[in-house]
Amino acid sequence: MILTRTLSGWGAETTEVDGGQKCLTELLRAKESGEPYRLILLDFNMPDMDGYDVTKEVREHRELGDTPIIILTSSAGHGPLSSKVKELGLSGYLHKPFKQSELSRMVNSVINKVEIDEPKKDEQTETPLIDRALNLLLVEDNRDNRNLILAYLKRRSDNIDIAENGQIAVEKFTSGQYDLVLMDLEMPVMDGLTATREIREWEKKNNVKPTPIIALTAHALSEHREKSIEAGCTGHVTKPIKKATLIKTLAEHVA
Repeated sequence: MILTRTLSGWGAETTEVDGGQKCLTELLRAKESGEPYRLILLDFNMPDMDGYDVTKEVREHRELGDTPIIILTSSAGHGPLSSKVKELGLSGYLHKPFKQSELSRMVNSVINKVEIDEPKKDEQTETPLIDRALNLLLVEDNRDNRNLILAYLKRRSDNIDIAENGQIAVEKFTSGQYDLVLMDLEMPVMDGLTATREIREWEKKNNVKPTPIIALTAHALSEHREKSIEAGCTGHVTKPIKKATLIKTLAEHVA
């Protein structure tokens, strides 16, 4: 249920089955219908066939052989998985419990066929410093998300204005002066993409230097990032937002 909700929140269309044989049946059905699956998230521990058995069966079916598979295994592990990855042609594996960010990076790497860049140790612990107070416009309709961001920044002396939707954001932006905008993309009245386009249009008409606009969204797939960039966003932060990620993003865009 958690996986389905997470993936759906990123814009993916998902189907659930509760066993290895049902998985094979559904894969063949989808292939014959002309809408094959682009990715399989496969649990290791299943009653009729375990994850390795299912993977072997998939690889033996010529029409299914190139379907990317990510194995999900318990935190206890099941021996040296790295050797199994090559042996079975797995696209990767994740140990439970795994973080949403880990799932996002793995899925993106498989779908877009790119290498996963593991964060360096010093990158995980160091938080970039911002040496001045900022004027920020926080555009977010969800009160809990607003309070979380405000809590992350409470020890700083930034001036933070709030806008509950895109329309209010445009009005405040065009009458104020901000170092950076944190823009939620899914809001009532006017969504974040539309608001960003209107802000960029206003900047062009008034010959104003573009202000960094950071998209805030639950969608982590690359296609959603591309949409935000096309609209004029200069950065992208995936929810749930982490303090270190937020501070790092602010520092990178107001340097």
